[in-house]
Amino acid sequence: EEELNRLLQQINDLLLIEKIDAGLYQLSTQKFEILPLLSRTLKNFDQDASRRGIKLVPSMERNQGRLCIEGDPALIEREFRILLANAIN
Repeated sequence: EEELNRLLQQINDLLLIEKIDAGLYQLSTQKFEILPLLSRTLKNFDQDASRRGIKLVPSMERNQGRLCIEGDPALIEREFRILLANAIN
């Protein structure tokens, strides 16, 4: 089931890329904090990584303050998921 979900996610990612390229996806550009998004995404991959003997260790210091970027949070999170999935597999 996990492999099917991963395959479905990859298909959805490819379809989204096609929509963006065709101009059919409206980007939601906004300013947001990136560190919570990165932490949440890393937690989602923790089990997959540990099964492969990989330990995901975020090294974000608390006293760095807020790190905000401007972009589409859903799309950026999706890209991080793709990068992590490729790195772990």
